[in-house]
Amino acid sequence: AQQRTSEGRTRAIGRLASDAMFAGAGAFGVGLGIVGGAAREGVRLQDASSRLAINARGAGQSAVDATALRREFEAAALQAPGIKAADIAEGAQGFVAKTGDLAAARRFSGTFATVASATGSDVQDIANASADLFQKFDITGVNEMREALAALTFQGKAGAFELKDAASQFAKISAAAERFGVAKGTQGLRTLGGLTQIAKEATGSPEQAASALEATFRQLTSKSGDLKRAGVNVFDEKGQA
Repeated sequence: AQQRTSEGRTRAIGRLASDAMFAGAGAFGVGLGIVGGAAREGVRLQDASSRLAINARGAGQSAVDATALRREFEAAALQAPGIKAADIAEGAQGFVAKTGDLAAARRFSGTFATVASATGSDVQDIANASADLFQKFDITGVNEMREALAALTFQGKAGAFELKDAASQFAKISAAAERFGVAKGTQGLRTLGGLTQIAKEATGSPEQAASALEATFRQLTSKSGDLKRAGVNVFDEKGQA
């Protein structure tokens, strides 16, 4: 009986040791996964920063320090919960691809991250929308950009076209607005934002709303002469809507 008891204890100890070994292996695997994920993000961030530093260099200019860019993107990510520094770097790449202005991308990178975090939007969509605001609405200052994106955000909360949806369609919408003659600056942007809300309520998807707004601008432009003869001026003396 004493021998059986001893054997039972030995088997129990063996099972505990085995369980502990597998638990330790599992924890080690999770740890490796976390470290591996962080390493991949680090590589993605460094790669995006390096490519941005090289590609944004003008003729005869020296490349911007990629390490300095990386630190800026990391600092911006720390202020924006849920946003990765590599995503900010890739958003800045998209902005520079549209505008060619790395200095502006660096100024706005914190704004891209903050707005994306607050609205649940993709950083690259916000950065691309900001590039359109920068080019087509002449919104070039940090405070102006924050005000513009905040206006679109609040309009989205009050209406049907949220910023995370509008951002992906903004290149199409803003190009149509520019051709139509919507005023520059934040005031013109608010007008456009209001029109997108109306278009979204009358259609369905963000893509349909953008297409409907684009078609509306085309129709108003083509019919502006008839409307003027009827006493309705689509455009003012400066050619703005």
